Amino acid sequence: MLFANQKLPNQALRIFSIELPHPTKGNITVQVGARVAWQVKDRQKHKQHSAGCEIRAIAPKDRLDLLQSAKAFGIAA
Repeated sequence: MLFANQKLPNQALRIFSIELPHPTKGNITVQVGARVAWQVKDRQKHKQHSAGCEIRAIAPKDRLDLLQSAKAFGIAA
C-alpha cells in the first residue's frame, strides 16, 4: 500500500524507490515497477490517497537484496 498526496491515474505503471534496512549493507534502495490497482481518498486527510499497488517487476539484484533483508528480519524463510 502506498500513501500519496494526490490522486494517481488508475492502472498507471510507475517505478517506486523503496528504502529498506539490509543486514550487511546498511540502508539500501530497491526499485520496483508497479501498477496502481486501486485507490481511496482518505476521509480525514483530504489531500491524501491510499493506493494499492501490484508489483510487476524487480531487477534481479534488487530482488536478492529484498529477500536478504526480509530473511534477516524474519519476514521470509
